[in-house]
Amino acid sequence: MNAQHIISQISDTILNGDFCITPEASDSSGQCTEGLSDLISVSIENDVPAPLIATEGLDKPMLEIIDRFKNDDVMFMEMIARAKLTGEARDTLSDHVEDPELLSKGTMLLAAVEGEYHRQGKDIISSLSKGIGFNTIDLGTGVPTGDILDAADEHQPDYIGISASTRATIPELKEITDQISMDRAHENTKVILGGFLAGDDEADALGADFLCQNLDQSIDLLVNLAHSSS
Repeated sequence: MNAQHIISQISDTILNGDFCITPEASDSSGQCTEGLSDLISVSIENDVPAPLIATEGLDKPMLEIIDRFKNDDVMFMEMIARAKLTGEARDTLSDHVEDPELLSKGTMLLAAVEGEYHRQGKDIISSLSKGIGFNTIDLGTGVPTGDILDAADEHQPDYIGISASTRATIPELKEITDQISMDRAHENTKVILGGFLAGDDEADALGADFLCQNLDQSIDLLVNLAHSSS
């Protein structure tokens, strides 16, 4: 079985494999045609380069799924389900390589700040970012500012995505953006502000680098960031 044949099988499984999803989009999960993880293992056993598996077998089909969604050819829950499947396949691939960072389009740290417990938008971005190739670290919701900053120091992310839907959280958001902008260790880290507060006025005041007020903006940003890292 040659490399291109294996890559094609992985890609086709992500694009067209059977799956099931739960009614809730934020908790959607699925199973592609049985054997996706096995295909990853077989590709490694046949000495298919891991970067080729990641870019051609995983990243490209997931980006195509997103394009189909934007063109109304794929339903939202199907897109999220396939993103989760691709993320799980990426985990399998990472287990077979010495340095998983080499397969990544960058590290993305996600969190909703303390006092903010709406998780659906963050969970969607978490699934999509991992599906298209980012090393995604999801801290969850209601995360204290200090914990987010500690995680930033530990993981040195390329992007920090923070979300909030209430103005009561502005002090926490401001502390994060100020600390990141002042710390030379994070001079290359970009802050993404998501949620209701991601308006121009708030973003200017907080010093965020990118705004994502809705799903379309979030998807467009993720795809652009993925392409820029290629």
